[in-house]
Amino acid sequence: MRLAYAREFGTPMPPDSPEEDPGDEGSPPSQWPLAQEGAAGEAADAYRSSEWYFPEQQPEYQPDPAYQAEGYQPEAYRADGYQAETYEAEPYQADPYHSEQWYMPEQPYAAGAAYASEGEPVYQPEPIPEPEAPAPATGARGGKGRATRKKTYTRRGVLAGAVGGGAAVAAARLLILEKPDVLAGFGGTVVNLSDHHGRLHNNVIDAPQPQTQVVTQVVKGGAGFPTISEPLLISQLLRRFTFGATDAQYQAANQQGFRKTVDSLLATAPAQPPPFKAGEALGTKINLNDLQDWWITHMITTPTPFQERMTLFMASIFTSDYQKVGLDNPFLIWQNRTWRDMALTDLRSILKRVSIDPAMLIYLDGNNSNGRGTPNQNYARELMELFSIGLVYKETDVTEGAKALSGWRVPKTGETSQVGIFDPNRHFTGAVSFLGRNQPMDLDGAIDAILAHPASAPFITTKFVTEFVTATPDQAYIDRLAANFRKSGFQIKTLVRDILLSPEFAAQANFRALVKSPVEFMVGAARTTGVDPMVATPVIRNYSRTLGHQPFDPPDVGGWPRNIAWLSPVSLMNRVNFVTDFVNAAKTLPAASSQAVTRYLDGILSPGTNQTLAQAQTDASRWWTLIASPDAQLA
Repeated sequence: MRLAYAREFGTPMPPDSPEEDPGDEGSPPSQWPLAQEGAAGEAADAYRSSEWYFPEQQPEYQPDPAYQAEGYQPEAYRADGYQAETYEAEPYQADPYHSEQWYMPEQPYAAGAAYASEGEPVYQPEPIPEPEAPAPATGARGGKGRATRKKTYTRRGVLAGAVGGGAAVAAARLLILEKPDVLAGFGGTVVNLSDHHGRLHNNVIDAPQPQTQVVTQVVKGGAGFPTISEPLLISQLLRRFTFGATDAQYQAANQQGFRKTVDSLLATAPAQPPPFKAGEALGTKINLNDLQDWWITHMITTPTPFQERMTLFMASIFTSDYQKVGLDNPFLIWQNRTWRDMALTDLRSILKRVSIDPAMLIYLDGNNSNGRGTPNQNYARELMELFSIGLVYKETDVTEGAKALSGWRVPKTGETSQVGIFDPNRHFTGAVSFLGRNQPMDLDGAIDAILAHPASAPFITTKFVTEFVTATPDQAYIDRLAANFRKSGFQIKTLVRDILLSPEFAAQANFRALVKSPVEFMVGAARTTGVDPMVATPVIRNYSRTLGHQPFDPPDVGGWPRNIAWLSPVSLMNRVNFVTDFVNAAKTLPAASSQAVTRYLDGILSPGTNQTLAQAQTDASRWWTLIASPDAQLA
């Protein structure tokens, strides 16, 4: 395994990674069958010819020294007595790529172990420390404060960091992967989209060269752009909305077709997790590992994975964390059940329930907010900025909105309610000026004003589209969906149905256009392989912490990162480490047949994955290849 790891990813396997028994057929083999020397060399040449390869560091841009001079102001423009306002140059900011912790201008490209000739020492890069997490912000904005959002990574930055860290092969295979112009036929065999040189067909890189023709199922959409075939569309639906499919779900969906599958998913009531083993009554003490295992296990085993994926999405928007809410009450369990029940209702009901959820009342300081004195403003701000309309409010809307939202508290021991309790003696009863309305206002009135705001429907629509369709949606697409969303009375089912049936969801340009979050990736691996949840859950829980996607602990009130923000050299290696531990822990795995490949990766593989998979000797090593592949990181 260590040799395979080194040859596949260009860096030695971490010394603390478990070494499997070479004779155990349930584990990846100790030595992987490798491609011939020439094939590896051609792959390296293709990598070097790509637009992401930087053989030597280009000099940094140096601005005119005059613009860096302290207090420099260009002479004001004068003409016919007219004097323009003086232009003040902005302070020069270095390219953020060069400020990355792993940026090393002196580090040339070096081939990994897979390309080292026999007898020569393998290049050993210096270890690259994981970037430090930003310190939580302090202040009155609730939760852990409005901490700086987790740093995002550009393609160039990630690749450069991976090259410096010795992970160039893995990072390049993921980041250079462009969606081909044609998608392979959807059958029961593995489809190789590469040409005889082992490269993906790519309009930018391969345009001057003739390309092998492939039989396709691509059709022209009514919107004027290519769309994927129905089998691929079903597969994409199950991958993005259900953590991936089991054999039974996959077969049922293909038998009934895409539209009927959409109708069936939307019509199914959510299955709640079993009762929490320590109880769910007020006064219950919660163990964090047990709490996380309870939810992770349900994500793996639930008969309604569509609803569970929506629950995870809700938790990423309406965030609360155990560190502030605490583990001396069952409020996070109650909240988790609430998001599952409310996920496919309507926005008005959701915002009302969010506002009086006990965990949220604690997390964003709405508990015991006194409108007769100085009401806390945290929740009023985040209700608008993060939960409903975005940054389109005024500061007076925050202060006045806090008065309208005052008077709520969490239930106490002996009370049976699982939502907040309203205390009229702590509520502001006068007129408030909130989002253009001036009148006495309570929680319902505040939500009415929010939903009447023109930004509400586009704001929520954008959250759904960027989560499930594309990270860069066209504004006309958002506006079209938002208009029908508002017309429906903000019904979430209507919005989700419109998204799924839209040509944009089926667009070839949006095929594998999203990056799976760590929990999506890991739960999907467990559901697809059918590994015992008692085995899979502890591994997923441990790596959810390593990968920064720990249930019940978002980084800040803004929730977890999305899409490309999940990628870094460190996180890519940790995903591979997860697969190693997951496969080793599983002991036995189902047959990795061509049907399994079709179900898990649509039968469409990048050349490196296809080659490695073809030479794997055991089911364990085949599953390792599939799950650890760059292809499997994309949704």
